[in-house]
Amino acid sequence: MAFYYVKSGGTATGDAGRAASARTGSFATMGASAYYASMVDIIGGGAVPTTAAAAGDTICVSDLHSHDTIASTSYVFPDKLKALSVDDANAENLKAGASEGSSSTGSDTINLDNSAAETLVSHGIFWRADSVFNVGSIDGMSVLELGELKTTHTTKGVTFGEIGQVTILRDVRFKPSATGTGIEINDGATIELRGGSIDTGGPVPTSIFQTQSRGAHYYVRCFDASYAGGLYDLDDNTDGPSYDLARLKVGSGAQLSEQHTADIGPRFDLWGYGETTGGPDDYWAFHSRYFNFGTTDHDTSIYRDGGANVDGKQKLTALMSATDQVIPFHAPLRFKLAELLLDLTASVTITVELAQWDDTAGAPTRLKQDEFWLEIERPDATDLGLGVIDTTRPATYDISATQSDLTTSTVVWKKGSDDSTITADITKSKAAHTLPTITGADKSHVTVWACLAKDLSAVGDVNVDLEVDET
Repeated sequence: MAFYYVKSGGTATGDAGRAASARTGSFATMGASAYYASMVDIIGGGAVPTTAAAAGDTICVSDLHSHDTIASTSYVFPDKLKALSVDDANAENLKAGASEGSSSTGSDTINLDNSAAETLVSHGIFWRADSVFNVGSIDGMSVLELGELKTTHTTKGVTFGEIGQVTILRDVRFKPSATGTGIEINDGATIELRGGSIDTGGPVPTSIFQTQSRGAHYYVRCFDASYAGGLYDLDDNTDGPSYDLARLKVGSGAQLSEQHTADIGPRFDLWGYGETTGGPDDYWAFHSRYFNFGTTDHDTSIYRDGGANVDGKQKLTALMSATDQVIPFHAPLRFKLAELLLDLTASVTITVELAQWDDTAGAPTRLKQDEFWLEIERPDATDLGLGVIDTTRPATYDISATQSDLTTSTVVWKKGSDDSTITADITKSKAAHTLPTITGADKSHVTVWACLAKDLSAVGDVNVDLEVDET
């Protein structure tokens, strides 16, 4: 496992910039003849070292380094090669800041290529491309930390992966140069963002997640997207990517997701996000879109007396809004109401209270058992690893008959900051299921899904609240 040293102005030839073990001290002490002028010399086609970089080697790049390729360049990473930005004064210590890539005004594409390997690592490096920037290849893994990704293309952003590619980014800053640039992902690829942000001060991107493809998947946590106008571009997201997002900051009034008119579209789950202004009053709980069946949002204006709240502060319910794509009994809008740890050694009843609103004259039609039901995932009494799905959906379904109404509820629903009780324009009902007792299951993981299979857009939506009765 060898170490290669890089800093702009370097004059190393042959293996003069290569060491069998990690160096300590400053680049000044090493001298220009002991380090290479750029990463291009090593893995960008320059072939300056006599001994080529191999799997498991490390490239140490001074945090003061800056190199412009002035041409399209592919950096070909051997398997598990690490490119690290290090302190110019103490090369043994990591320090972000090194810059590599194309910063001119041409049309140069920059590729971080692991097509001949499995994993590439970049730490603290600021990558630049004046056209398209591509990260990763088929079936590889890319890990980028504490750096920056910038492209100056007017319509293309940073593109991650091919089929089977996994990209992990930790605390990486994206620097769009035009409103039409953002993050793009190819067919069958997965990207995980943990931390990070969009650089402020430049053009405001219309959306940060753009041009997604079939089978693409996003897993995002604690990412600051508040500088973008929206999270994703509807027109470029018709092929079925999925989103699992939590603890994000978004711009005030930013587009989150929207129903597709011609395609089934992606599944989109956003949990615990805040708007630009910050503070506890701008913290929200969830926004979820279940394919093309509809959306579920938090609603802080209508709530059940004694019901749920946001992190012990703001009262809320889940507002379910189904589209005409739902089919009673068969194809519902589904929303995960809760993940619970319950003591199943005693009786537990899961009850979901419904408040159906009438936005027009007259009362809304009461929901029936094939139009709203619960699905509860729990451990099995004899096979804890497999699990069981309980449901309140009818066990038998007579297609020639009308199903029974849901049970009428008498709970109190309230509205607004003054907690005024609602007495009109509301139909109250509920769905409930008592879980079986399981010996030894005193801390069991239970997931509760609400399933709405009726389009109520002509009359109103449904507010949903969960109640757990442990006796």
